[in-house]
Amino acid sequence: MQEISTWTWRRGDGSEYAPSAIPAFWRRVAARNWPAIDSAAPYEAMLAEYGSLAEYGDLIHDPETGSVRVRDADDRLAARNQDEADWKTLHDRLRGVARLWRFDPDDPASHPIHSLDTVALARDPDARAIRSMLDAAGVAGDLAFLLDGWRLQIMPMNLRAFLLMGVAADIDARQRLRRCYGPGCGEWFPVARTDQRFCSNGCRQAAHLASKGAA
Repeated sequence: MQEISTWTWRRGDGSEYAPSAIPAFWRRVAARNWPAIDSAAPYEAMLAEYGSLAEYGDLIHDPETGSVRVRDADDRLAARNQDEADWKTLHDRLRGVARLWRFDPDDPASHPIHSLDTVALARDPDARAIRSMLDAAGVAGDLAFLLDGWRLQIMPMNLRAFLLMGVAADIDARQRLRRCYGPGCGEWFPVARTDQRFCSNGCRQAAHLASKGAA
């Protein structure tokens, strides 16, 4: 098992990336407009950008009989259809929960801080659905538990679990979010200070160079 910070996942094109290296990764996914990603094939676009929610190996195990068989073409098609349906369901829930982060009225900036509406959280159906998905992930083994000395760690076993963990962590921390001011960026990121405007040092440096060029 790996630390969350070094955990990687495969995109649809087979390349690997570390979702944990992207600030507020779940919020980035939620911000994608599924119908507008690619009118002809929205799922293929999501698959290429983020990968499958879960891995489907070449073998299928039957827990009742203990038998094992090779996944055939029909099995692969069924797995693909299931992944597409799961993506749509989870994406809808992520977008719903993201709406619980509202503009901070005391921040007049063009990219204002978004704060979690904890009153709405208590009765929000998308938040309840996310909690149910987390419960199901634990039962299904999508979350693994690791003892590092005396410190308990939770390891996501697939992309679905990683996204759900990200939502839960930001809700639990009452995390405030903002869109990056970096040139051409606009990524969501957790705000540690009210004057924090960039998601990374790279964006801060790019903004500094752009301001020098404009001068």
